[in-house]
Parts: sequence; structure tokens; C-alpha cells
Amino acid sequence: MNQPLQATDLFAPIGVEAFLSDYYLKRAVHLRQKGRSFQSVLTEERIRAAFEVAARDKHPLQIKASFRLPVGNHVVQISPDQAMPCFDLGATICTMGLESLVPELQALAIRVKSQLAYAGAIIPSVYYSPDGQGFNTHFDARTALTLQLHGSKTWHYAKTSNVAFPLANGVRNRKTASYEYRGTSHAQLRVPPLKAPRTQDLETVTLRPGDVLILPPGAWHSANAKGVSLALNLSLNYPLDGLPFMHMLEAALLQQPLDPAAWRAPPPPVHDWASVATPPVVSDYVRARISDLRMLLDALDPDGPEINRAWHAMVSSTEGLDPPRKQPPQPPRPPITRDTRFTGPYKGQLRLGDANGGEAFTVISLHPAFELPFPRGALELMRRLMAVRQPFRAGDATSWGKKRTPLKWADLQGLLTQLEALGVIHRLT
Repeated sequence: MNQPLQATDLFAPIGVEAFLSDYYLKRAVHLRQKGRSFQSVLTEERIRAAFEVAARDKHPLQIKASFRLPVGNHVVQISPDQAMPCFDLGATICTMGLESLVPELQALAIRVKSQLAYAGAIIPSVYYSPDGQGFNTHFDARTALTLQLHGSKTWHYAKTSNVAFPLANGVRNRKTASYEYRGTSHAQLRVPPLKAPRTQDLETVTLRPGDVLILPPGAWHSANAKGVSLALNLSLNYPLDGLPFMHMLEAALLQQPLDPAAWRAPPPPVHDWASVATPPVVSDYVRARISDLRMLLDALDPDGPEINRAWHAMVSSTEGLDPPRKQPPQPPRPPITRDTRFTGPYKGQLRLGDANGGEAFTVISLHPAFELPFPRGALELMRRLMAVRQPFRAGDATSWGKKRTPLKWADLQGLLTQLEALGVIHRLT
């Protein structure tokens, strides 16, 4: 039985300690480990099935179709039922929230976060690309850990960051062909303009199933599928709209004795605020809080329990992961009676066989296929059931067995109940 993937598996052959000390936030690393496979996490068949389930059940997923252009990519938000048609048109399908339908994705993200003691969120996203498709040159604002699940993809990437801890992703403007921050500008962010990547500075590698590529935030890269490619990205997130240290500090300070009335109250309202100067009552409010804060900070011990609890809360948080889908409670089906009507099985769903000298049939529509025994004497019934293409009444099936050994209703009722539970036959209402 396959063991769940651990962080130690992902960072082989260098190991977690070497990654954290030599590569994390410093430089890119390509990891190839002989015999490593990520098939237990997600397969091509499973992501297609997840799209079908999400479309059928109206389950929310964040899905984008990315069409590669000569400059940049055209990205559109789509619904689950549009995913495969867009894929067939040549789009890379980027999906977030899939961990709510594929428990292995959520479990892997939680294990990696725990084993790295990472104090931010680790968010999985899945990239499903047809041959020759992918993303043109850009950079991500967070550490990107890519697992190649199926097929191959060629990457061109910078070994180091162009921008340390960028406040937004870097992309190429389709109209001006210049490189800029997505959704904002360097002026708004109060940072220098982006420098275009130089081709001669980029490394090239083709990821194969079982390979891992880890890029630091702000590292330029592009990717191009060789045949159909399926890849998982684990994004090591940090808040772009705040300071992680301030989140930890606030959590620690809230454990200190505070005056609730003073600290929870907003700045006092004022009648005339048109003046440029800060109103005196607001200045007094801020001055008092700063005075309190100095005393609280002086009393805060970096090795003390408040910081320890705040850090543990950040490391153990699952914020950012979509919770597993909750199945709505289904009312119990009434028992099968002689008058219950069914439709026959889909063609090819059943295969008759022999188990240990007794009678058995194999359900081959489900994966993996498995054998299920049924009452002796029911082989003829199963042959009739496989051939039926019209709705039938449960009670009539008692006559489908051997003439010398007619089926008892209790045996037939149990058999039909099993077949219905497996989805081989369907009750008509």
C-alpha cells in the first residue's frame, strides 16, 4: 500500500534541512529522485471526474482558462462544465479549490505546512495543459513548489529573484510588451519598475513525472507542455496586504492584559475634520495607545509563552484551504418490493465469472473492478439482466433463474439492493 507523500519525499534527494538553509527564498532548485511518483495525489482521470462532479453538483471551484498569445496570456474565469471544452480548444486549465473534492491534495498541503513549520498558508493549484501550451514569461509573488504529476513540461526560469518579496505577480503587458505588476503599477506600490528578464540568464529544464521545481518569489519563468501535462503547484503564501510579523505580534499582544474599552474603541469622531492637521482628540487617542504599546512590548519576551502560542497558531492554521465538500444528507431509500421498477445495466458494466467454484459476477464499470458473489442459481438471472434493455419489475426477475432452482425473493431482493448501491441498476420513480 502506498504511503502518503511527506515533505521529506518532495525535497529528496537534498532533504528538507538543505532546502531551508540553502535554497528557500534564495535560489531555484530542480529535484529529481529516481522512482518517485505523485500518482497517489492526482491523476488525469481524476481531475476530469472532479470537473464533472463540480458541474453536476454546482460545487464552487476557482477555474481559469489561459490561452497563450504571442505576448502574454489571455486568462478568463470559467465554470466547471467549461473546463474540458476550453482544454480541447488549447487552453491551460488552472484550478484552485480542488482540495475540497480531492482529499489527497488537502492532506498533502497540510503535511508539508506542518513538516516545514510554515507560518503562512500553503495553497494547492492544479495546472492541466494540452500539448504546446502553458504560460509565457512571468513571476509569482510567492514561493512556488511545482510537482510534475503526468506528462512533461519544459521550463525556462531564473535561478534567483528579480524582486525580493514582491507585492504582486509580474507579467508582460500584451499591448505594450513591457513587464509590469499585474493589476497595479510600480508607482502605486512605491517600488522601482520591473526589469525585463534576459534570455541568457534563464535556466532550462524539462520536468518529468516525479520531478519537483521550486522557485523563489519574484523569479521569472515560463512553461511549455510537451504532450498533455498535469502539474500541482503548492504556493507558500504570505499576506501581500500586510506584514506577517505584525500578525504574529498582534496575536501575542492580545494575550497580554489590555484595557478592552480603550483598545477596542475606534478613533473618536470629530465634528470638523476638514483641517489638514490631525484633530487633538485623535492625537490624544493615538498617543495613549502608543504609550500602552511601549509597555506591552517591553514586557513581551521573544522566548515567552505568548510568542510561542502565536507562532504555533500560525503554523497549525489551515486558512486558505477550501474545506472538504459536505455531502447533503440523503433520505434512506425505501426497501425494494416486488413492484419496484428498474432500468437495466449499461452495456459492458457486468462480466460473469466463477469464484472458487461458486458463482460470481464482476462489476467492471467501477475502478478498480471487483468481484461480488451472488446466490447459487442466479447465473441465469444475471445473464438475463445483462441482456435486458427495457425497464423491468423486480418481482418478475424471480422467474429468470434456473427452472429447477428458482430464486427466493429474499435472495433476489438482497442482490438487487447491492446492484442498486453500486449504480449498476437504477430505480425508476
